[in-house]
Amino acid sequence: MDAGVVITQVGLLTNVTMAVVKGMFGYAFNSKTMMADALHGATDAMSDIIALVAITWGSRPPTKQFPYGHGKIESLGAFGVSTILLVGGFSMGFNSLHLLLKSFWSGKPSITHEEAHVGTLFCSDGGLVSHMIVIGISLATIAAKEWLYSATMELSIERGSTVLASNALHHRIDSYTEVIIICVILASKLVQDVAWLDPVGGLFISLMAIKPAAEFTMSALRELADHTIDEEAKREICLLSEEILRYIDKSAKVEVTNIMGIKSGQKTLISLEMIMPGEWTINEASELEAKFYTELNERTQITFYAQVHVRPGE
Repeated sequence: MDAGVVITQVGLLTNVTMAVVKGMFGYAFNSKTMMADALHGATDAMSDIIALVAITWGSRPPTKQFPYGHGKIESLGAFGVSTILLVGGFSMGFNSLHLLLKSFWSGKPSITHEEAHVGTLFCSDGGLVSHMIVIGISLATIAAKEWLYSATMELSIERGSTVLASNALHHRIDSYTEVIIICVILASKLVQDVAWLDPVGGLFISLMAIKPAAEFTMSALRELADHTIDEEAKREICLLSEEILRYIDKSAKVEVTNIMGIKSGQKTLISLEMIMPGEWTINEASELEAKFYTELNERTQITFYAQVHVRPGE
């Protein structure tokens, strides 16, 4: 099974499990905070489902109807996941800022515990036992989410996958949110009126989430709009192509030019021209082209389709 599918399935299972556990304890202790956290976990699961469908569908082989593969489905999923994260970041930031300003303007000594709800929050509706349970669940969530972030981000970098990168960022933001929950609970045992820490933390997390989420959203939009790959990627393809041509035939005087490419999910569709000696026959040119295409796909995992145009030199 594809590694991207596996890690996304693990993330989905983790979010569902955490949502169920938090929901059960929230109901048992009549904790609005844990119930809200359970709902947050359910929305995270929806994000995982979008990513899972996109990766599974996007990795299907090409067909007659889709000769270039289904990579754009993954690009569409990346746009969905990153948009969810972007909207969530703005929502958390707006809500956090609203609560802080409301507290300052009203002259209240602190924000009420009910108002302090920003995504996942301060547990003030239970005693020591419920606090310890929340801390325990939060620590388990942090451990799971940090592992998921590391594994998913590593795979996203290896494959150049925007949807995996967006999902990895989602795991990291969830982990930071749980850290804030623990800090607020522990601080509440030492000093009074610490509920303001939660919206401050929420504002900090939202600022951390918005920038990369916006970048991932724009990256997905560029993929959907068939924006060309950058110049650095073109240079890498040029160097690789020249290396392959030397490997096939060191004596062949073939020039690689007019390199273009677009992202399609985890793959890159490239087009290039090879200028061959004018005295070559069509059979010689076709043979070199076939060997080049085979070698290119064996040496790189990011190239799915290479369109090679052959023209004679002067």
